[in-house]
Amino acid sequence: MKIIISENQYRLLRENVQMVDDIIDKMAIVKFDGLTDQEKDILKKYSEYLKSNMKDDFKYESPEDKEEKNYQKISQRLYHEPLSIDGKLKNNDKVSFISNSEPMEFDEFVEYESSIIWDNQEWDGYIGIDDFGNISEMDYGLILDDKNQTYVSLKTEMGSLWNELKMWVQEVVVPKL
Repeated sequence: MKIIISENQYRLLRENVQMVDDIIDKMAIVKFDGLTDQEKDILKKYSEYLKSNMKDDFKYESPEDKEEKNYQKISQRLYHEPLSIDGKLKNNDKVSFISNSEPMEFDEFVEYESSIIWDNQEWDGYIGIDDFGNISEMDYGLILDDKNQTYVSLKTEMGSLWNELKMWVQEVVVPKL
């Protein structure tokens, strides 16, 4: 079976395999105990990669790199300027969309934590927007201030108006994000 890969995939594969080969060569001289913690972690991750279905290229990300990315995401969200968009549904109900933080990027969508104000009530939640600018996920609700911390879904409360709200978000809000 032949597999065709891009130059970039080949480069990544060669660079990462070379990194693992260098560690194995070093291990032949200094034994496993002579490796640094990072080198041991790389070998562990590569071993897990080989045991997986290996659909993606092997990439090593150190714990420090992961920590830095998480810090950047958190700081982006903290210093975000809120966005507020007001509108009306077809039955003349007023609605508002308020973004609460910087969007979070995931592999398949971008998530916007936000609030919807409807019926003089603020409903917290999020929307997920795919690469084509379409809503892939949307969920809003609130927790009632009772001992059971009951969750109330905006979708349930709105009934048939939910689809209209979703269309308003898609047509009015998404282009402004």
